[in-house]
Amino acid sequence: MPTEQHQTSANYAKGMTVQKYKIGDEVGVTEGPMQGIFGIVVGFYKKRNQYIVRFSGVQQAYYDESQLYPWHWKNKTEREVKRQ
Repeated sequence: MPTEQHQTSANYAKGMTVQKYKIGDEVGVTEGPMQGIFGIVVGFYKKRNQYIVRFSGVQQAYYDESQLYPWHWKNKTEREVKRQ
């Protein structure tokens, strides 16, 4: 259950916004083990000033805005397209 410090999609629907990215935005990560992996912004943790990014049904992590970039499907590599 989200705490007050998490901005959930319910809060977003009430008009609350996050900084550069909003809930539902598709992003990639610039560094670390999830570098270059597709993820979706699912919240914003105000106390840590970090986005919560989900990569799968069970895997999510916290990232600073500087560690994220907008994901563009047209930029997928040929290898990624073949895997689908």
